[in-house]
Amino acid sequence: MRLIDKLHLMYEEAKRARELVSGDWDKANDLMRGFGQLPYGRPPHKPDAILNIIRPLIQRKCAMLTDTKPRFTVQPTRKGTGHAKAAALLDEVLNAWWDENNLDMAIVRGLLYAQTFGVMVTQTRWSISRQDIVLDIVDPRNFYLDPWVATCEQLPEAEYVILEETPTVAEVEMRFPEAAGKVKPWSPPSDSQPPGLVSRVFSPFYRRAQQAAAVPRTLLRHYWLKDYTVEKLELTDTRTGETREVTKRKYPGGRYLIWAHGDIILHDQPNPYSDLVHPFDMVDWYINLDGPWGDSEVSSVRSPQQLLNKLAEVCVENVILMNNAIWICDKTAFPPSEGPDGWGQLTNAPGAIIKKRPGTEVRREYPTGVPSSTITLLTWLLNFVESHAGGFPEILSRGKAGNVQSGLGIEQLQMTASAMLRLNARALEGLIQRVGQKAVARVLQFYPEERLFHVYGPGDEFREVMFIRQQLREALGPESLKDLHRDFKFRVLPGSSLSLTKIQRALTALQLYMAGAIDRQALLEAVEWPDWQNILKRTMQEQMMGLEPAGVGKKSSKRGYGPLERQAKVAGRI
Repeated sequence: MRLIDKLHLMYEEAKRARELVSGDWDKANDLMRGFGQLPYGRPPHKPDAILNIIRPLIQRKCAMLTDTKPRFTVQPTRKGTGHAKAAALLDEVLNAWWDENNLDMAIVRGLLYAQTFGVMVTQTRWSISRQDIVLDIVDPRNFYLDPWVATCEQLPEAEYVILEETPTVAEVEMRFPEAAGKVKPWSPPSDSQPPGLVSRVFSPFYRRAQQAAAVPRTLLRHYWLKDYTVEKLELTDTRTGETREVTKRKYPGGRYLIWAHGDIILHDQPNPYSDLVHPFDMVDWYINLDGPWGDSEVSSVRSPQQLLNKLAEVCVENVILMNNAIWICDKTAFPPSEGPDGWGQLTNAPGAIIKKRPGTEVRREYPTGVPSSTITLLTWLLNFVESHAGGFPEILSRGKAGNVQSGLGIEQLQMTASAMLRLNARALEGLIQRVGQKAVARVLQFYPEERLFHVYGPGDEFREVMFIRQQLREALGPESLKDLHRDFKFRVLPGSSLSLTKIQRALTALQLYMAGAIDRQALLEAVEWPDWQNILKRTMQEQMMGLEPAGVGKKSSKRGYGPLERQAKVAGRI
């Protein structure tokens, strides 16, 4: 089979498999933005009552998952002071890389994709133009993968993955000069749904006038596929001089191709990364047992959203009718004309004088108010959405804590309310761990001899973090650095991405400190106080000089010692 035909077959197979779950993605995006929540063809007199709870719910969960930067570290998998020193260097560099590139906001965008479409896709790549590691948040609508992949964690085992993009023709010709003049402008087909976000946005314009486009664009597909092609090599033994033939895989880390519109292959080379896997990672929002494309937050609250809109419409319509009562008249109450003496008298003007025929009846019928059951159902739906969001502030602010007044009881309520969110936090931390593992390999393979970072804190100033490749060489020896990524593991501290977890840890540390079980350094480390090392030095100096602030370090009772005195006694100072 020709290579072009094989690539087309992969794309069509992956597209058909993804369409089984992506058919409602566009509708989910509209629901999140507040569009398409009312049925089409509604009567014009119906009020447009939309209580959009989906967007605040999604933003709240994004805020709760990204309020705190996750704590991660690089650990060696081999013993030795050299690997420990190299792990410490990589740990500092990757923390600086995360902060300097403001990747917390990139995670926010990824979480928006995950809650809207059910899946978040990232690409950890090396940028030649920026000379840095780049974390791209990929639009799931432009991503296709092997349909035999069952879970997001199995993505590295996929036989192929495909990323679609629509760059300008000029950009493609600049990146691939040998294809100048061959790359053709592309427009989405008018008889099918255009793939991808960018092409869908521009498709109406291209259908009107492709030749009049100010910036012509083309379609590219990046293929990362496993290729089991082997080649035979002749190796000569230097000692005996004998020659023997060996079989070796031509693409041990896979094959990377770039296909352009018009069946043009712009790039066909082995995987450029030393970790021998493609640069993509995925995480699902709600687990879908039928495949890696998870279920979204929008799909879980779509029905409550529609019910809220219907109930709001009933309430608003009832209010309108109560101020615009129905006229009930005998058929012969007025002359048939629509003039001022006929049926035209029936208006909503205040204090109007109605002239009717004797013996007929004219009256106004006011509708009854909205029944209490409707208001109860409306309140119940709002409470359901709040509990679904996992937001503990709503539980306390609305008096749902009952008679619980102790700090421990309130803390337990908070833990219960955020139980579902903690599951999403663990999945997000797993994704960050896989991204960080790729970043370790990119640092060892691509970073130049020196790389300077500027990181804010600890304290109120920027500090410099310097990556020096020679330090890694001295620590690890003469081995090739790009092949040593397996000797280090990128780890994320479980629960470190949730601010509630850090608050609980800080309160526990404070209680242990007051009980004398831990010292000041452990307390400051637990609360992650900025510049705690210098603060600890200053406070210890003040204590040694007798300048301790009033009320601090005194005895807790007549027979006991305060925490500072206990620490001083252990150190032998008293």
